[in-house]
Amino acid sequence: MDQTKLFNSINGDLDSGSMQLLSDTIAKAAASAAVAAVRAALSELPLPQLTEKPKSKTKTIKFTKQELNTMSAKLKNYFIYRNKIVRYRYHKGVFEINYRRDGIQLYVAAKDLNTLKIRFVNEMELYLVQHPECPAPRRSRYDLHSPYPVSQQMPSVQPQILPQYYTPPYPQPYITPPVPPQYGMQTLPNQYGSQPLPQQANIMNVLFTDYVAQWLELKKQTVKPRTYEEYERMSKRNFEKDFAGVLLKDMTRKKVQDYLFRFVEEGKYRTAEKLHLAFSCIFDLAAEDLGFVSPMKKIVLPYHESKKGSALTKEEEKTLVEFCISHKDNAASSALLIMLYFGLRRSELQTIRAEENFLVCTTSKQRQGRIEVDRKIPFTPMFRRVLPYVDFQKAKTVNVNTIQTTFKRLFSNHHPHELRYTFITRAKEAGCNLEAVMIWAGHSFDKDVKTSAVDRGYTDYSEEYLYNEAQKIDYEL
Repeated sequence: MDQTKLFNSINGDLDSGSMQLLSDTIAKAAASAAVAAVRAALSELPLPQLTEKPKSKTKTIKFTKQELNTMSAKLKNYFIYRNKIVRYRYHKGVFEINYRRDGIQLYVAAKDLNTLKIRFVNEMELYLVQHPECPAPRRSRYDLHSPYPVSQQMPSVQPQILPQYYTPPYPQPYITPPVPPQYGMQTLPNQYGSQPLPQQANIMNVLFTDYVAQWLELKKQTVKPRTYEEYERMSKRNFEKDFAGVLLKDMTRKKVQDYLFRFVEEGKYRTAEKLHLAFSCIFDLAAEDLGFVSPMKKIVLPYHESKKGSALTKEEEKTLVEFCISHKDNAASSALLIMLYFGLRRSELQTIRAEENFLVCTTSKQRQGRIEVDRKIPFTPMFRRVLPYVDFQKAKTVNVNTIQTTFKRLFSNHHPHELRYTFITRAKEAGCNLEAVMIWAGHSFDKDVKTSAVDRGYTDYSEEYLYNEAQKIDYEL
């Protein structure tokens, strides 16, 4: 029934006011029905899906009130009154802070957030001590003559002699470093007081050779006895002789740099490199204990490419063999023939022993604490030709200096270690399996070997196979 028929049916029973009320009610009901129909139609339409706003990769560090109270006054006021926000990010498994504000430039990284927070505060404390001009003052847009607006001006803070370091209530996973003086082991600026810091007082009295002795004690426990003897000789020949009685604070960058350049000018590049490495280790120990910046950070050496050894030619090899055969009683003859046809290092001679068709020796390049490895090198046809002239016991006990002297008399442009180059070269020229050559030489890497280290670790060649490969090393001199 439409609205007109409804009105006509009840026209005789209602007055005009009731009729108007009824008309309005019917109109509202029709409008509500229309709105419901539109909503139902819209709900069936395919509306676009709203995507979630991507989260930022960077987050902020928040300091609690207790943590702020553990900071130095200068750093505490910097965070509170300037309302500084410290942002960090998680990148490739590491939490990072790259802080570049108010003249401060710091980069800190850690594997967990708590350590990151500790390191950042520690580094900030150190940076503010080393750079008293930081943080740089802000210019105010309200007052050109004041660095801050009146409402934001920082209260005056009296500098402390020793800044307090951040020590959280939970166990600290990072060791707080001591307060370092300025570069060059000088005293801190006057604003930190006229009295030297405890660390500086120690620097004033410590001798450089005291830390040389500590460095030697560490090396004695961590390297092989033979390597330690070389470090000890270096200490006596260089450090104890040239720096006896010299205080640590007097070991400036220029002093060390000039000392190293002296060896460079004499053409002793290898000695300069060894001393540079030793100096760096010694100063790292002292800097960690006494809290100063190592002078080695800015010390450089000129580039020098070391001379690469080369294998003997077959003519030179023939000369060496003829000498050893004709001078069988020479103390170095047997040792030179064994080094030539087995590729041994001089330091490995004292461990040799003959077992049927193999020569066994202990690899000398194993680091301290690692299991010693024995190598079994087959007798080759070339070695069997000189076997009657070889005395294994004499080769085992010969002095390494005797080997050096005898070899240099024959070949002044070669080094005894190049006999090892010669053996490896001849084996490759003969077509031996490259992995077998690595086993004989005691090498863990060879650029010519394409198999992976894992694959080689699962390969265990039989003695019969290795012996047959060695029989390929047969050539005319």
